[in-house]
Formats: sequence, structure tokens, C-alpha cells
Amino acid sequence: MPELPEVETIRRQLQSRIVGKTIKKVQVLYPKLVRDLSGADFIARLKGKRIGDVLRQGKLILIRLNGKETLVMHLKMTGRLLLTQSASFVKSPSSHLEAIFTFSDGSQMFYADLRRFGYMKILPTQDEAVLVEKESLGIDFFDERLTLPEFTRLIRSRGKSQIKPLLMDQTLISGIGNIYAQEACFAAKIYPLRKAETLRDAEIEDLYNALHEILNKAIQKRGSSSDAYVDAFGQQGEFVPYLKIYGREGKPCPRCKTKLQKKNIGGRGTVFCAKCQK
Repeated sequence: MPELPEVETIRRQLQSRIVGKTIKKVQVLYPKLVRDLSGADFIARLKGKRIGDVLRQGKLILIRLNGKETLVMHLKMTGRLLLTQSASFVKSPSSHLEAIFTFSDGSQMFYADLRRFGYMKILPTQDEAVLVEKESLGIDFFDERLTLPEFTRLIRSRGKSQIKPLLMDQTLISGIGNIYAQEACFAAKIYPLRKAETLRDAEIEDLYNALHEILNKAIQKRGSSSDAYVDAFGQQGEFVPYLKIYGREGKPCPRCKTKLQKKNIGGRGTVFCAKCQK
């Protein structure tokens, strides 16, 4: 699933290419993609709208339109937003194409989704905060209000929770997924099964700083293409070579050379070093 760095990469690319453009035509090829509207109403609401801005909240992409409306997109597990125009891609039955947006200048944006869990919806821009509440989304990790004291307070508010699943809990802090929760726990030398209440303030600070460093570096490298993810130009992210432990079970720990182990934690495979992470 695309996490904060991958979604932020796509957001930045969309912002650089589609802001100011007008939607001329919309084709919905998979009706279940659209929530709360029929496909016909969805198309009618978008036709003629101009793109004003592209924002992100956690893993949600918010495309603001004139007329005080917002197009909301969630890529879920395997959703792809592509700005590259490719006839072979459009015609390929394996592309899992679900929607095509054509702009007045002739450029296009494609949405494809192998597992078809992603969705789109339209809402009044003034209801974006209501959507965040309805989706039970916590504060975005890069929200300026998420200072170290606030991060510490949130972690301590769920003291009985294991730290790695807690970092992935989108109702607490939105944007962090399996890859970067593992990497941050390793960087901070914290065992992913530890209860949050056992963490010292210094350990929480290490975790906070590790998340900032890792997520920012991942954005610089356009994310991690460890599965189906590609950016809006169809290119794989370049952060995988910089991952320390994700997907490296059985290999030597980069710090102490102990064999890395893997456990199922909160329903997700989690790699860790039993010696380094306490």
C-alpha cells in the first residue's frame, strides 16, 4: 500500500502538472470506484471544473476544484494515478484501468487498480474536515501541530498498545504504514512489540526523529517500490536500496550482523533485530 512518502510524491507531481487545468471529459470504467454518487453524476459534477490545488491528508489525495468542491482519492493497496499517456497501457487488459480524466489541453490522467480497493468521491471543500472525522483519520505526521510533545502525548495515550501497530494506526497518526513503521523502530532501536507505556521519553524522541528523517528521505527518493507502486510518471520509487530491514528477514542486521527475524505483528509481517531492538 502506498504510504505517506509515496502519496506525497504523487501529490507533488500532480500539483506540478494539473493545477490550473480544466477537466474536459471523465470516463468511469469501473462504477464501484465512485462512492456516494452514480457514475453519471460523478462525471457531470467534474466536467468543466478547474483544478485549483492538490493536497494530502495521511494517505488521501484531495484535489480542490473551482466551485468549492474537492475530488477525494484513496489509492488503498494497489491504486495508481498516472499522467503518462500510453496507448499500449490504455488498451492492455492487464492495466486494470478504472477511470480516465481528459483535460482541455489534451493531456490525460489515468487511474488503475489491480485489487480494486481504491475509491473516489466528491464533497464540498468545506466538508474536508468532516471527511477526516468520518474516516477517523488522526493528525497527519507532517502536520506542523504534531510537535514532539504532542507526539509523546499521543503515544502515551495508548499505553497498552504495541508500538509498531500503534504507529500504523491511522486513527492516531495518519500516513505511516508497514514499511516505515518497521524502519523507524529499527532506527530508534525499539522492539516493535513493546508496549507504548514502557517507552522512555528519550526513546519516543528517537522514534519521532527517526520517522522525520526516514519519511523525508523516502520522499526525496520518490518512495519505495517494494510492490506495485509507481509514481505519477510510471517510474518506480528509488528508496528500496536505503531500507535497512524491510524485506530482509534472514539477512545480517546492518548494525550488529545478527540474523534478522520476522514475526506477524498486528496482522503484518515485521522484520526486526532481536539484539539491537530492545
